[in-house]
Amino acid sequence: MWLGNFRGNKHSLGHVTLDKDSPNFEEVSKYWEFSFHEMGTVDIPAAFEYIHHLTQRKINFIGHSQGSMAMFVALTTGNPVVESMMS
Repeated sequence: MWLGNFRGNKHSLGHVTLDKDSPNFEEVSKYWEFSFHEMGTVDIPAAFEYIHHLTQRKINFIGHSQGSMAMFVALTTGNPVVESMMS
């Protein structure tokens, strides 16, 4: 069993190039610039690829609120990664 976690919480504050505590307002704004769309088109497929790579199994998804909205985005964009790994 896996428990997913979207960006924007205390467990996901690392970023390769942006610093959320930067004195540069534009950098901080760019750090927080994401929506349900990116969660569904980037985050869910990345999580599915990671889980599938480790387990080699299909994935059952249970989401609530934000997780459900992101999955609706992932499914409506026709992402082959998401569709191929779902049961």
